[in-house]
Amino acid sequence: MKKAVLAAAILTSLTMAPAYAATVYDDNGTVLKVGGRAEGRFNISDNNETDATATEKATTKFEDKSRARVKVEGSTQIASNLFGFGKYESEFKRSYDAATDKYDNKIDNRYFFAGLNFDDNFISYGKQDSAQVMVTDFTDVLESFGGSSADIVEGAKDKLDGNFVYGGDFGPVVVQANMVAARATDRNSYGIAGLYTLDEYNLDLGLGYVKQKDPKYSEYQVTLGGQWIYEQFTLGGLFVTGKQEGETLTGFELAGQYQVLPQLDLVLVYNYREDVKGDNETEVNETTIEAVYKFDKNLRTYAAFVFDSLGGMDHHDQFQAGIRYDF
Repeated sequence: MKKAVLAAAILTSLTMAPAYAATVYDDNGTVLKVGGRAEGRFNISDNNETDATATEKATTKFEDKSRARVKVEGSTQIASNLFGFGKYESEFKRSYDAATDKYDNKIDNRYFFAGLNFDDNFISYGKQDSAQVMVTDFTDVLESFGGSSADIVEGAKDKLDGNFVYGGDFGPVVVQANMVAARATDRNSYGIAGLYTLDEYNLDLGLGYVKQKDPKYSEYQVTLGGQWIYEQFTLGGLFVTGKQEGETLTGFELAGQYQVLPQLDLVLVYNYREDVKGDNETEVNETTIEAVYKFDKNLRTYAAFVFDSLGGMDHHDQFQAGIRYDF
């Protein structure tokens, strides 16, 4: 379990790359793999009601959320225990513009980083995940939603620019540390996280800390999580506490997965996070139920309901479904 989480957090060896990535070059210790996905998906919710055109009033609860990703990963062997590696991943996505009644197309550079892997350690720099993602991944298990409560501060998120990362494997413990060198108007941050694996119990435990400072506030987050696997059941939990904009906040996520059939998974996730100012603008209190059917390692389809317990203008139940092909 520990090895899989480490590989998901950052590329340390192409042998850990997803099975659907295709090797396009492999010669004299240099390997290049290409992969990605095409995903047709849609969302139905009162959140999507808006003016359909700029000239006449109309509302719709339907929104297209289709997207595609392309990923390139490479590694080269420099010495017997020293490798260089790099990764780039982009996403093509669409967003609806009510003024023109059209979808705007956008390409987002999700990841781009490079580094060195040596003796079960690595160092890398670029746009990549914070150290905390090792822990927050325990409950980030949905195809369609999720991760609503994991991040109190910016420095705990994934896909951070200007990010230096170190990772090391020390037997039953995996450690990562990162530092974000942001521009003056953004937040500099640093963090550390560790995973401890009890293989005999199929249990992973994680703990993380991140500190950041902007011109007005000194902010931090403590992240505690775990994951337990028993036959067809997987249970994950996450608790976060920290300070944002001078306010102390807490949140938690609970995730359960059950493999009903070899190809069918049922997932239940609960997210909760306190509001910054106590005015219910950013608070999270929602439950998601999802079914995922995998035809094979490349093709899957899914459907999910989100039940938002807050209600109000910006909080509505949602239904989302899609079909995804990985290549």
